[in-house]
Amino acid sequence: MMGSKTISVDVIVIGAGPAGIMSAIACAEKGLSIAVLEKSELPRRKVCAGGLVKRAVNLIPKDISFPVEQQCHTIAMQTNDPEMAFTQKRDNLITMVCRNSFDYALIQHAKRLGVQIYDKTQVKVIKPSASSVHVHSNHGDIEGKYVVFAEGAMATLSNQFWKEDRLLLPALEADVYVDKQHAFQDQAMFDFGIVQGGYAWVFSKGDHLSVGLSMMRPQQSPNLQNCLDAYLEKLGFQDARITNRKGFIIPLSPRKQPMMKQRMLLVGDTAGLADPVTAEGLTHAIQSGLGAGNAITKHFKQPNQVANMYQQDVIEPILQELKVARLIAKVIYHPNSRWRNMIFKHYGHRLCRGMADLIEGKRDYTSSVKKHPFLHAIIKSL
Repeated sequence: MMGSKTISVDVIVIGAGPAGIMSAIACAEKGLSIAVLEKSELPRRKVCAGGLVKRAVNLIPKDISFPVEQQCHTIAMQTNDPEMAFTQKRDNLITMVCRNSFDYALIQHAKRLGVQIYDKTQVKVIKPSASSVHVHSNHGDIEGKYVVFAEGAMATLSNQFWKEDRLLLPALEADVYVDKQHAFQDQAMFDFGIVQGGYAWVFSKGDHLSVGLSMMRPQQSPNLQNCLDAYLEKLGFQDARITNRKGFIIPLSPRKQPMMKQRMLLVGDTAGLADPVTAEGLTHAIQSGLGAGNAITKHFKQPNQVANMYQQDVIEPILQELKVARLIAKVIYHPNSRWRNMIFKHYGHRLCRGMADLIEGKRDYTSSVKKHPFLHAIIKSL
């Protein structure tokens, strides 16, 4: 509890997800005082498939340990055409985690570094000034030199200072316990023939599967509950035990304004940094969280320099990748599936290898498009 007196810290982080906690860790490692304000009771359940791609794992400091449900060594990509099904196998492509235990492991590491964690804390008022940011909550007042907004996809507080111009699209997932799990053992499958303008997934997670659907383009969404039922039936899982069937929102385009203003920074889904091809958000959540913390610690007494470093060195490279990724997504999720099928027909195996390279962090979208003139030509034609 904060008490009746105003607490003063160097940095206030609003939200205890990976983006917020990684920014807190980066600041704490350099000796800054940090307070993390989380509205839910910790540990809290987070609706997420829990796929931690290899490039995201590589961003996490090696001294942070977290529980793993399963390693997926194979990615599979397919459409309704059985001749357009492709796989790529490599070690530890996707680390499957349970988000509540993964997030809580990061929180515990932050606490060991001296980060103060306040859960069940509802922020009521935020007042930035030239020298600090004052935050009023249900537990009292706290003042910091900087505030990091890490509210996730359902951000509200940051919308007081930034226009809400992210593209927010729905997704639905469930935990499925089936006898046929061995068919997906060690595998993460992406199915592009199930829902128009989106994709379905099946991820192996230890004693169960994560099965879900995500919309990837702005359009009138179909009934995802019905689509998931149909997909489970197609997989032969209609009689399986299903738990934790939940919907959630994914921000698939970034905010257009600079990601720092008035000593306040946006990170992760609050900034709208999810991948528009795969909807994967943990990589850029961790990357932006660490980047925000590093910018604050390097230029702590110069907020203009913090803003410049964060925007130019961290955000702009991410935005460039997202720009190219949105062009690729425009083809893959086009209402006319012939464009996607053309890509899969000509580039299926290479596309799957390229996706594995992206997951591992060996290449990016920009270099991938430049490498394939035919793909570039299709993108330009749409």
